[in-house]
Amino acid sequence: MKKVLLTLLAMVLLTVGAFAAGITVNGTAERMMQPDLAYIELGVETQGDTAQSAVAQNAEIMSRVMQHLQAASIAKEDLATSAFSLSPQYHYPKGEAPVLAGYLASNLLRITLRGEDLGRIGEVIDITTEAGINKVQNITFTVEKSQELELELLAEAVKNGKKKAQIMAQAADVKLGKLLDLSNSYASILPFRMNVREDFAVMKTAASTPIQPGEIKISAQVNLQYDLGN
Repeated sequence: MKKVLLTLLAMVLLTVGAFAAGITVNGTAERMMQPDLAYIELGVETQGDTAQSAVAQNAEIMSRVMQHLQAASIAKEDLATSAFSLSPQYHYPKGEAPVLAGYLASNLLRITLRGEDLGRIGEVIDITTEAGINKVQNITFTVEKSQELELELLAEAVKNGKKKAQIMAQAADVKLGKLLDLSNSYASILPFRMNVREDFAVMKTAASTPIQPGEIKISAQVNLQYDLGN
């Protein structure tokens, strides 16, 4: 029994020693790209004495906004409601129970722009504010073929990790062995988001709203473990 335990212990030590004698690296890849896709989230907030009044006002303005956008050649399928809410509003007199003051209806619209239309972001904001939009939430820039780009970056990260392992082995005057383990740490696209908080009185009097998109960062990282050759 003692002999069996000693044999097992020796095998474990040999295994640990083999892994300890290997090379572990991480491979990385990064790319900066100009966006070709943008999402604009803007909305209408209306107040009314009744819920029906607040909703009716909101629907009227949003309908006008969408008509103006489609008249400006923004496709109907690129217009989508991203959120809608209706909430009671109260006054809080000191020392008294809350008093219902009316209702607030909020409707957020997401507009999708692609390719060359990204240059129209300022125009779209101007069109919508003139039509009645009173809330610009944010503008998000990203890339359309995100999954394909992530896979490309993963392949580049593997090549980067392999190159690192080869250089380390050469510098240490050892031979790089076979790949023991390969794992994906992450592959991601970091969209560029602008949180917009505009003074609408200024926006309506401005000649145009300038919007300059930033670059999109795409990155990937993998972990590789190599044995040392004989």
